Amino acid sequence: MASGVVKVGRRIYAVGLLWQPSPSGRIAQAAREAAAQPGQQSDYYCVRAASKSVAIPQYGLAQSAQGHKSGMATLAASLANAQPGSWAGAFRLREGTWVVVVRDDLIAPDGDVLFDNDEAARDRLLQEVSLGGVQRIYAPDGWAVPGSDPTPLPLLLQDRSECRLQPVRLPMRLIIYGAAAAAVVFLLIFLALQWQEEQDRIEQEQLAQQQKALQEANKTGAVEKMMKKWEWPPAEESYERKWEKAAHGSDVLANCHGLFMKIPTIQLGWKRGA
Repeated sequence: MASGVVKVGRRIYAVGLLWQPSPSGRIAQAAREAAAQPGQQSDYYCVRAASKSVAIPQYGLAQSAQGHKSGMATLAASLANAQPGSWAGAFRLREGTWVVVVRDDLIAPDGDVLFDNDEAARDRLLQEVSLGGVQRIYAPDGWAVPGSDPTPLPLLLQDRSECRLQPVRLPMRLIIYGAAAAAVVFLLIFLALQWQEEQDRIEQEQLAQQQKALQEANKTGAVEKMMKKWEWPPAEESYERKWEKAAHGSDVLANCHGLFMKIPTIQLGWKRGA
């Protein structure tokens, strides 16, 4: 058995996965639970979701011992999505000969195998063909498989790179990075709350000072108004001294005497006394 990593064109793909259907719909959880089972413990999983051509979703399990890594696309799922139906194929690659089997749009549980022996790969393909139920057969020209199609893998693949691997468990470094990031976020939130609280306190103090100054200003203005209304000492009132303008008593007597002397001396038989 060869390694589990191949290169098609410029892309790197994972091969040699164990595939299982997951009709329940909880595909990722089912994949993680299956990865923890004895005998098939795996480090990575991928999900091939249901689509127009895929009636039942399925998941694949991968192992780091085969060279699989997180984020790596899976070759079987990418090709099965590009070529729906029921078929079997064998393709020569630089890393070995890869055999893939798809029935009713589902990758067979053991239908994703990379052989380092060309003859073993041909025997496996003929075995799948003998079981029947395949609509198409892909095989190299030199194998002389009846009814086979020698179309190269890159043309069938259509440059797809789907169903990428995900870690079953978070790596310790990611957990550490996540904890550190959470601590930084918590610290930033704490500092932001502290800063906001300090700003609120300063604003409240400024508002209190403004209110106090306004109260003092109002109090001072009221006192000034009262002082103006009740000015002390009171301003000296001015009165018109009419007696100062009136004629003197001796002047009045003199005027009266003068007028009296102008009266005729005899009036109606009366004689004025001297």
